Amino acid sequence: MPNRELIEILNPAKPPRVLVVGDFMLDRYIWGTSGRISPEAPVLVVKATDEEERVGGAGNVCSNLAAMGAKVTAVGVVGRDEAGQTLRRLLQEQAISTAGLVTTNTRPTTRKSRIIAQHQHLLRIDREDSRPLQDDIQTRVAQHLKRVAKRADVILVSDYAKGLITPDLMKIAVAAGRSVGIPVVVDPKAEDFRIYRGATVIKPNLNEFRQAILIQTGKPLSEAERPDTQEERRMETAGKKLLKQLQADAIVVTLGKDGMQLIQQGKRMQAFETQEQETFDVTGAGDTALAAIGFVLAGGHALGCALQIANVAAGAAVTKVGTAPVGRTEIIHRLEDLSHQITAKTKTLDDLVPLLNARRSRKQKIVFTNGCFDVLHVGHIGLLKYARKQGDLLVVGLNSDASIARLKGPGRPILQQLERAQILAALEDVDYIVIFDQTSVLPVVKRVRPDILVKGADYQKSEVVGQAFVETYGGIVRRAPLVEGISTTNIVNKIKDKK
Repeated sequence: MPNRELIEILNPAKPPRVLVVGDFMLDRYIWGTSGRISPEAPVLVVKATDEEERVGGAGNVCSNLAAMGAKVTAVGVVGRDEAGQTLRRLLQEQAISTAGLVTTNTRPTTRKSRIIAQHQHLLRIDREDSRPLQDDIQTRVAQHLKRVAKRADVILVSDYAKGLITPDLMKIAVAAGRSVGIPVVVDPKAEDFRIYRGATVIKPNLNEFRQAILIQTGKPLSEAERPDTQEERRMETAGKKLLKQLQADAIVVTLGKDGMQLIQQGKRMQAFETQEQETFDVTGAGDTALAAIGFVLAGGHALGCALQIANVAAGAAVTKVGTAPVGRTEIIHRLEDLSHQITAKTKTLDDLVPLLNARRSRKQKIVFTNGCFDVLHVGHIGLLKYARKQGDLLVVGLNSDASIARLKGPGRPILQQLERAQILAALEDVDYIVIFDQTSVLPVVKRVRPDILVKGADYQKSEVVGQAFVETYGGIVRRAPLVEGISTTNIVNKIKDKK
């Protein structure tokens, strides 16, 4: 489907109503720096600088849906503890209904604590009780599920194998969906998919799909990282047999950076490819994909459209650190881009800084230059090529349209900022682009913290904005050779003279 039609799907007349039932967790991130080994044991010493709590598991599905504009109701279990109170509060702050969350004294809230230094995961500590729920707690959860399903447009089941999704509860979810004629979509964790019998769509990753096929048929698929042509044929055949056994409409096999495969009865298996981009953290990408699928299906649209949007949403999720929701505006922005290059290369500062820290932790040198780049010419190309040779990656700060208008006056820029960004993104020497609205680039330089700051030789070193700041931490300023007589202003004047 054309992107403009997908964008229309993301702007429904009324917000879809989504019921999310599953394992809710509280994710705690401990951020810090590390530069030495402990004298007590051969382990890294991390100096904690910040801590943050986010909703994880089924909660992350809810957060993504809320960010996309859905009306969300959470159904699950939390402990009667501080973590449970925090999780409930974080959901409510996003306007997510927690009326379906049952509080129990018999088990703690599932918590995952991650220790991250220089944006690299060093350790995860889990606190959980994954035994099946007690009958009285499961009965209360089932009552909430049946009540909310009557007012929902879709039911999403987010199974993390923490004891909530039992065969009995899954039967209730399927029956509740069928009773009101809405889809039931499952993100599975059980090795035996028979627990999900009757669901509309089941969304395993490739390893989960292989394990399910092995259990159901006794015949393994190959263990390649991604399916080859021969395995794809076996995948389709085995998947359709599994569909029949499970009485499901579709299986969506997620393949990470290789996209998704859709298996349906009576149709050829269909591939949905994703855009190539740098993967920073895969945590939560499956939750984002599930949320996007649910959002689209809730509006009554085809599963193929849902997978196209889910691919874009999951692609955005892997560029973020940890469990971070992807909003509707971000998905639409990616769909609006005329090529994947601008999507992959143009970043906000908040998204760019973690990517640069990851590169910096690998001892790579970051180069930064900036400008209007209005009507790209040979002088610009020379500057960018010179800058890229100074380090391992080049970040270009691009003045916004408003910023250029303040600097250059009426009639400028000639090209709008997204056009200029797209042209820069097409250049091999440019790794990242950040568009800034300030008149001065100094706030951007302070966030990027480049090892090398480059400007043209028409600037004296003392005139380079950011020079003093960069030199405080050992960075350097370099001036690129000029191409005499070439400037955007000269080109514009020549055009005017010929009219």
